[in-house]
Amino acid sequence: TGTDETQAGANDGSATVTISGAAPPYVISWSNFEITPTISNLPPGNYTVTVIDSLGCYATATYTVVPGQIIGVFEQPDPVITVNVYPNPAVDMINFEITGADHVMLYVYDFAGRQVKEIAIDEPIEEVDASDLVNGMYFYQLVGAGNDKLESGKFVILK
Repeated sequence: TGTDETQAGANDGSATVTISGAAPPYVISWSNFEITPTISNLPPGNYTVTVIDSLGCYATATYTVVPGQIIGVFEQPDPVITVNVYPNPAVDMINFEITGADHVMLYVYDFAGRQVKEIAIDEPIEEVDASDLVNGMYFYQLVGAGNDKLESGKFVILK
């Protein structure tokens, strides 16, 4: 008799030999070189035991430890992040409406790739002062915790 593995990779199966109708003392020998009536902490597989009694009679049996089920890890889906930037084109202020992310950093770059703004956003709608920006196209990037790039896009300043 025995027990199967509880879950894949647990290596916690066991096998036990029960001896009856033989003359003690017995010699017990398992295929994994163990010599006790019960073997444990077994990975899946076949385990054969041979028992020899004091009269030289012997018997063999095999127990199969069945693999345990694979226990899956629920993978969290990536959050859906939406960003609305308005008005676009903008004059002196521009709104960033962000859903699906908290505590993000907004980086704004001019057309030449120079960073012109860096703003921490903790609210669902952030009104950004654009009065210091000249006419032109700007690119933004939203970065979350752990420097995860969440979203990027562009807007226009037209005064």
